[in-house]
Amino acid sequence: MPWSYWLPAIESFSKFSGHRLRMFRRFLPNASTLRLSLKSISMSQHSLRCPMKVLLDTGVWFRRYHGLPMGRALKIFLDHEVSEFHICPLSVAEICYKWQRGRLPGVPDPTRWLNHSLENFIIQNPDPAASLRAGLWDWDHGDLVDRSLAAIAAETGLTLIHTDKVLRQLKGFPQKWFRNVSMA
Repeated sequence: MPWSYWLPAIESFSKFSGHRLRMFRRFLPNASTLRLSLKSISMSQHSLRCPMKVLLDTGVWFRRYHGLPMGRALKIFLDHEVSEFHICPLSVAEICYKWQRGRLPGVPDPTRWLNHSLENFIIQNPDPAASLRAGLWDWDHGDLVDRSLAAIAAETGLTLIHTDKVLRQLKGFPQKWFRNVSMA
C-alpha cells in the first residue's frame, strides 16, 4: 500500500498506548524507517494537550537569541514544549545595562539586534499588582529584575523559565528551573 494510506493510521496510533503501537509496527514492512518512538509520541501529545506559555528570564532569552551555550534539557524544552513566549521589558533594560558597562564582551550594540530578538515574543509589562508584590515579597534576594519577573509570573500564571539557583529556592510563583551551562 502507498505511504499516503499509512500516514493517517500512524497519526491515529499516537493516541494509543505503547502496546498498540508495538503491535502496529509488526505490520509495517520496514518500521525502522518511520523512526517512531514512544518518547517522541508522548512528547508530541504533551505539547498538543498542554501548550505552555512562559516568561523567559533575561539570561535564558539572551542566550537563546545569541546562540550561546545552553543546557540540552532547556533547549529541548524551549523548542518542543513552549507554545507562547513572553518577555518583560526589564530584561531588555538589564541586558543594555550590562552591555553598557562592558560586562558582555563580544556582544554587538543592542540597538542593532534588539528589535529582531523580540520578534515572536509577547511583551509582558509589570502591572501595579506585580510591582507591589515584587517590592513587598519577604525575600532575601535583592535583584529587582528577578523579583519583578517572579511577581509577573505569580500575577499572570505564566511559568518563569530560569537558571538562577537563588530564585529556584523561592516560592510563590510558577517556575521551571534548568541547570546553567558555563560560557567558558
